[in-house]
Amino acid sequence: MVSDLPTSAAMHRILAHDQAYPVTTMFGSAPNVTLWASTYQTSSSLLSVDAPENVHIVSLKWRDATNNDIVVRLLQPFAEFEHPVWSQPAVVDLAKLFGGFTVQSVEERTLTLNRPVTEPHVVGRGHSAHGVHVAELNTVVQLAPLALRTFVIHLK
Repeated sequence: MVSDLPTSAAMHRILAHDQAYPVTTMFGSAPNVTLWASTYQTSSSLLSVDAPENVHIVSLKWRDATNNDIVVRLLQPFAEFEHPVWSQPAVVDLAKLFGGFTVQSVEERTLTLNRPVTEPHVVGRGHSAHGVHVAELNTVVQLAPLALRTFVIHLK
């Protein structure tokens, strides 16, 4: 893909992500697609809207089988000044992202989930990741360039 430098770099990053994380192929024992589709649930999503172009959902999973907590890790993959638009801090409204559910609480945790992030600033990758506990009613989070943040979201 040939274009100006910021556009080429941005498109390379997006296409490289698509190539590194392709759609998962699944196999089944049904004799034809029609029977498979009528027998099994063929699609499902916790998400009601797409994440912004400059946000990658690194992981999205249930925390455990005993409650309605979801762990989501969000990455802003663009470096500062890499692209005039997509290098800007990304804003994600977690309540809109999980629009089919009621978000009861959002807590930012460390990457390994072993403790809450309560300090006003957490240093990571040479910049502030703006690591703060997100209040129950504030579901809007911001990701600085190259920031990776982990949240535990309690859904109802």
